[in-house]
Amino acid sequence: MKRELPCVLSIMVGLMIVGWPVPLQAQTDPAYEAELRRLYDDPSQFEQLSGAARSLLERKFGRRGPPAAPVPRVEPTEAGEAPLAPATVTVNNPDATAQDTQSETGVLAVGSTVVSAYNDSGSCLPVCGVSPGNKFTGYSRSTNGGASFSDMGTLPTATGGDVGDPVLARSDTTGAIFLVTLRFSGTGLQCFRSTDTGATWLAPSNCGPGSSGFQDKPWITIDNWAGTGNGNVYVAWSDFGSTPGIRFARSTDGGATYLPSPGTLLWSGGQGANVVVGTNHHVYVFSWQGTTPQSIQMRKSTDLGLTFSSAVTVAADLNTTGVNGDLALAGGFRSNSFPQAAVSPSGDIYVAYNRIFNPMGNLQDTDIRLRRSTDGGATWTGFITPGSSGATDWSPSIAVAEGTSQRIMLSWYQKPSDGTTTGNIIHRKGTFVDGVMFTEIGFGDFNITTSPFPIVINQDPVVDATYMGDYDQPDADSTYFYQTWGDNSLGTTFHAHQPDVRFSKYYVFGAPGTNVAAVLPLSRSHTLGSGVPPTAFAAIINAGDAVAANCRVAPPSSPPTGLGAFTYHITNSSNALIGTPNTPANIAPGAIQNFVFGFAPTGEIAAGTSLAMRFLCDNVTPAAEIVGVNNFIIGVSSTPIPDPIALVSTISNDGVVRIPGPAGTQLFAIGTSNVGATGTITVAADTGGVSLPLTLMVCETTGGSVCLAPPTSSVTVTYGAGENRSFAFFATASGSIPFVPQTNRVFPRLTQGSDLRGATSAAVCTVGVGNGC
Repeated sequence: MKRELPCVLSIMVGLMIVGWPVPLQAQTDPAYEAELRRLYDDPSQFEQLSGAARSLLERKFGRRGPPAAPVPRVEPTEAGEAPLAPATVTVNNPDATAQDTQSETGVLAVGSTVVSAYNDSGSCLPVCGVSPGNKFTGYSRSTNGGASFSDMGTLPTATGGDVGDPVLARSDTTGAIFLVTLRFSGTGLQCFRSTDTGATWLAPSNCGPGSSGFQDKPWITIDNWAGTGNGNVYVAWSDFGSTPGIRFARSTDGGATYLPSPGTLLWSGGQGANVVVGTNHHVYVFSWQGTTPQSIQMRKSTDLGLTFSSAVTVAADLNTTGVNGDLALAGGFRSNSFPQAAVSPSGDIYVAYNRIFNPMGNLQDTDIRLRRSTDGGATWTGFITPGSSGATDWSPSIAVAEGTSQRIMLSWYQKPSDGTTTGNIIHRKGTFVDGVMFTEIGFGDFNITTSPFPIVINQDPVVDATYMGDYDQPDADSTYFYQTWGDNSLGTTFHAHQPDVRFSKYYVFGAPGTNVAAVLPLSRSHTLGSGVPPTAFAAIINAGDAVAANCRVAPPSSPPTGLGAFTYHITNSSNALIGTPNTPANIAPGAIQNFVFGFAPTGEIAAGTSLAMRFLCDNVTPAAEIVGVNNFIIGVSSTPIPDPIALVSTISNDGVVRIPGPAGTQLFAIGTSNVGATGTITVAADTGGVSLPLTLMVCETTGGSVCLAPPTSSVTVTYGAGENRSFAFFATASGSIPFVPQTNRVFPRLTQGSDLRGATSAAVCTVGVGNGC
């Protein structure tokens, strides 16, 4: 979060020069301080703590490892001129001090309000660890669906403070939002509540009651299913006290109190607890366990969290041996193999985690796995492994859409697995999964990030030297998926790259009309063996308010014989090719993505054959076909034929012929270029079979507005190969024509005898009250 602190700036710079600050005098009881010191002094215990907890201990007792060092500036770039993925929004205000880390993100949406919480080293000021600097959590709020965010600063001052690791949950019954964090001092966990969708927060309750040592890595959920148990709050976490392990507590009074005290001990070891509630109110707690082999395990309660059945192994294919399932990734930052779980409205349970692909091969080749249980967690058969084979994939998150779609969004971080590539190498990736078929949807994974960013560690003076975030928590409703992540793209005067929080919103499945598409030119005529493939440009417009993912042009579902192979390519605004062929693009809200596409015909196709091109995105209903706008007319001949490419121009320069009144006349024109053989071409226009009160006349022009001869119903010319010609059309109305561009159109056509060789179209209407023109 943003801090304007000139009075302490010189102090912070001095601390950066000499290294880690002197140990702070904690304001807690001696027994608790001794317990923290024990964790700090025990290497095996220290390594198991979360990043926020390790940073807390280092602030108290001194930095373990080298002092923070500056990172050389490397500006973000678009590798290979790759197009921007979706629009992303910066959630927090950039910090104005060297304490500029925002990470470990969570997001929760309530209608148009979106709340995000995150670790925030900028909250730990003016003196980190001494009130009011005993805070390490920031939060932001959007009231326009995530289009922009306001950095709301710190959480309310509370006894024990807050030290990050935030997780969000909401009661659909009361509307209360819950935010759990670690404590800066004193044992237990802080559970803040908001009754005004995150605008303000009440004083926290201790949701890790009765504990005697340091409590770490909490997760919180609320039973929002109808029936007994609705509204119950469930919390699971790691206890590093005298009886360590994974513990669980619940609240049945809206978060005022939590029991039992201390929490129920579910495992005597492990880390990374995650808790979800099934549709039948069964409670499922997951954790990473350092068994041999290391595993993801689950315990289940069928009595609203009072008792739990024996542990079930969800996955034993992690192939990890490090602390917390650390993947030992190149770059020096810590990682883990903690699970993240979700439940679908059908009752299926899903768990995502990362793993080493082959422990006998390239250890940097890591995967994301998604497992499913359809029998209440008894068995976990089958899995999906999204992502690019051979890459380093880690830190997955999962959200399941509400409603009936049964759609899932997975996301994770990815970088090259060669272990040597540096610079801007990290992307946040995503994919959609069909929860019924349990398969990836459409094209597969895509970039969530707009550009890659570098590894950033060991630069913030109050953050653990190997920390770069342990998790991200997404959200979903029936319309959108909401995703936040830690992003190191931006820089400040202190650091070339600082960790910030970014946000993006994706459709679950956008409604019809969300995307619209167009093709230009409308028609091509191809001569077999000419070496000039029939190509055209296409544009897909995302007219909605969320990201359309993996958008692409596709051939007709039932192509004619001889059409041949299809290829498409993304282009920039100048229609220059970028990226690699047949690679889709994400389209930001309100944005346009241009493509070029073409065929490699293998046989003759009748002139004037209309192809119903498809314009697909993985999470949006395909763009509707509009004849004359986004169909593609093709003819293929074994003998040389003309191929006049025609482009239309209107007075209003928007593809609409606006006639001044129901008896007026308006001009429009086409420019044409024959890239085929010489031939006799007749130029005329019609209304595509739709009955309109309209007369259309045409003349050939000099290229401007001067007709070479008086306008007639058609013009016939000998069109030489390589020539350019222009034609003017005069549209005269004899009645009102409403603005209905899907049907009310004019079609200039260029024919050779009865064979169509070229065509284009424009919408037509008469200007008048109430007809939309």
